[in-house]
Amino acid sequence: ALLQFRETRIAQQDNETLLKAVIEQAPCAIELVDPVTLRFLRVNAYSRQALGYTEAEMLERTVLDIQAELPPQGTAALARQAVETGGLHFETTHRAADGRLFDASVWIRAIHLHGRDYLLGIWRDISAERSTKQKLEKFSLAIEQSPNAVVITDTEARIEYVNDAFTQTSGYTREEALGHNPRLLKSGKTPGEVYTAMWAALTRGEAWRGELVNRRKDGVEYIELAQISPIRQPDGRITHYLAIKQDITEKRRMIEELERHRHHLEQLVAERSTELLAARDAAEVASRAKSEFLANMSHEIRTPLNAIIGLGHLLAKDLREDKHRSRLEKITTAARHLLQIINDILDLSKIEA
Repeated sequence: ALLQFRETRIAQQDNETLLKAVIEQAPCAIELVDPVTLRFLRVNAYSRQALGYTEAEMLERTVLDIQAELPPQGTAALARQAVETGGLHFETTHRAADGRLFDASVWIRAIHLHGRDYLLGIWRDISAERSTKQKLEKFSLAIEQSPNAVVITDTEARIEYVNDAFTQTSGYTREEALGHNPRLLKSGKTPGEVYTAMWAALTRGEAWRGELVNRRKDGVEYIELAQISPIRQPDGRITHYLAIKQDITEKRRMIEELERHRHHLEQLVAERSTELLAARDAAEVASRAKSEFLANMSHEIRTPLNAIIGLGHLLAKDLREDKHRSRLEKITTAARHLLQIINDILDLSKIEA
């Protein structure tokens, strides 16, 4: 009996040692706290390392020293509530020895031992998880609120996710789209070689970009500019495909309309240019004809006038009577004046030419 007692005692001691080792090496903080003074009575290695205190320093402190979110009254109220209800779970902010703040997920259990109440606190640092969660929430909001349709399928092209833009563009609800193949949007207007090129690129693990003529649930056709990319896991395996699609129907209509207007304007410009060239040629012909007419007329008129002036000069030498000489001089003067006018007309024709 004594031997059996000793063996039982040794086994209990071994179990206690094993339990202490498990608590000390646990991957989370384990702390024993006085519910009245909130002083730490026991702390494991995770708690000390996460907070940056030695064991002696921790045993000199209270929960208020590491609590960075709740006021002292609130922390004390939580301790009382844990004793009354048996336990609590909440998320809060802890403060390390160096002042660093981090998020913690805390479980508190009330323990009654030897007529006393204790609080067993178990917590772990969730800062990285919360940061990752916040990033995922941001990405989720960005995708959900994106003006472009987003579709995620598995490698068998079964739809696993669509955003709001997809439902608005296609007319299908999420429930109607999930689990189906994107071919439910096919209109039959997209050339077969487009799909062939798309799957050839995706099979090679490459992204594909192109246009698809699809049909909404109500039968209305629309054109989408799609960018489809493989989604790879850390080990390189392709497990999904991500499609980001933009409805370019209205943009394409505007481009085609602008192209028609451009072509029409080119025709108008060509016609107007032809008309202007013809008008310019006609104007040049008319101008040359006018210039030639003026030059010829000036020449034809100047020649007899020169004869009149020359003969008048000769005749003036033979006349003896003053009356006749005066009249001849007036004729000659008038002829010279008329010749000057004709010379000016001839000069104007040269300027115009």
